[in-house]
Order: sequence, then C-alpha cells, then structure tokens
Amino acid sequence: MMVNSSDWLLTGRFFGQQAVGLLLLDQEVQSLQLSYSAYKTTRARLESERPADVIPELLHQAKVFVCAMRRFARLVETLAAGRSPFPGAQPEIKLAWKKKLSFLNTYIDPRNAIEHIDGEVKPKSRWVLTNIENDQFKVTEGSGAEVSDRALATALDLRGEIVAAALREGAATRS
Repeated sequence: MMVNSSDWLLTGRFFGQQAVGLLLLDQEVQSLQLSYSAYKTTRARLESERPADVIPELLHQAKVFVCAMRRFARLVETLAAGRSPFPGAQPEIKLAWKKKLSFLNTYIDPRNAIEHIDGEVKPKSRWVLTNIENDQFKVTEGSGAEVSDRALATALDLRGEIVAAALREGAATRS
C-alpha cells in the first residue's frame, strides 16, 4: 500500500507556487513508490522464475527508481534554495535537505550513467555492466545507488519534514 503523500491537501491552504511545489514533490514521491513497488515485485519473481527471464526487468525497475530518486533530490534542492516558494520554511527545508544530502548524492553518478552512458560517468571511459548487488544498483566500478526499503523511507521522511515545515509556515502566516 502506498503512503498517501497528499495529506497536506486536507490541512493546508496553499496556492500558486506553493501548491505547485508540493504537488510536484508528491508526484516524485509517488514515482519512487511506484518504481520501488515494481522493483520488489520483480525481485520476488527471482525465487520462482528463471533469472534470465527476470533480471532484465529487475535492472529496468532499478534504473527507474534511481532516476526517480535523482529527480526527487533535485526538486528538494530547489525547495531548499533561495527560489523556494516557502520563504518562511526555507531554513527548515534547507536543514532537512542538508541532513540527507550525502545519501541523495549517491544517486548522481548512477543516474548519469543511466542517462548519458559514458559522458558523465566517473572515472571517465570506465564501462561496467549494470548489476544488482544486494540492495545496490551498480553502474560504475565502485559506485552504486541503493534500491531498498530504507532508501524509500529516507525520501518519505524528507518529504514529511518539508510538508511539516510548509504547514507550520502556513499556520504562522494565517495567525
């Protein structure tokens, strides 16, 4: 079951760019949830089906999750920057983003490898076959991105902190 990411719609009054920012955040969280659900379903099939039939789909689902996490991270970075539609909550959002920054940054090289093959992969000209190793999606030697319950929970927690800060800002401006 997916976590309802739009609970703020029931309690907050957001308009314009604030509503757009939170709706975009919801869309990225929902992409993460959907891609991870598909990944887990596919991974469970490894126990009953031939790996050769399942692994291509598993790699695809992992790639979708990695790209969704990177989009989520870039959106959170925008909300944490001076361009945030939540100026009163921006310091809280920035702090929440900074706490998760090292985790979110682990998705940069894998996403770049997925999208650009060799153009942005570090080290340059080092091709490695994509692979799943435990809960890591590997795209370059020594570089991987986590595809796991923990990774999804980290994104959900960060989204929750952002929404809570936005709701506090909204409540303060209405008082």
